[in-house]
Amino acid sequence: MIQIPTELPIARRDYPDVIFKTRKSADEALIEEILNVTPRPVLVGTVSINQSLRIVDVLKKNNIKTFLLNADPKNAQRESELIAQVSERSERALMKTRI
Repeated sequence: MIQIPTELPIARRDYPDVIFKTRKSADEALIEEILNVTPRPVLVGTVSINQSLRIVDVLKKNNIKTFLLNADPKNAQRESELIAQVSERSERALMKTRI
């Protein structure tokens, strides 16, 4: 087996892990990070639908356009179209998914 180098350098930045004492403080830090990110689509994975709904509510109050994706097979077509549309637009949007 040989390793084939990539044509471009890897663009991903790895950051150190951050640990929070409470779910609330973790969610607040996540929301702060999303509000301060450059204007581009962001995909955030959450552990529950309730967590997704809480974060979506706060972001909507801050005028961040948000799409809630829940990985339900019956919504797969609509969700894939949303992802494609958001990636083509330059507007700021957040997509949520349950993992």
